[in-house]
Amino acid sequence: MGDVTRTARAGAYLERLDAAKGKRVVVDLDAGAREALEGLVATGYADTQSGAIRKAILAATKENR
Repeated sequence: MGDVTRTARAGAYLERLDAAKGKRVVVDLDAGAREALEGLVATGYADTQSGAIRKAILAATKENR
């Protein structure tokens, strides 16, 4: 039997994301973008890579309005 705990946990996460009207996005980064993302986290722009991506998207959206 496989790891049913991990499967259940992943399913619950996706259900919460869906309920929050969110979307899971898988992003491939080239070396430059990866280094930039790591730099953002290292300098305290955000605590996590996903947090840095979210913050940058929202900042870019506000700038382009």
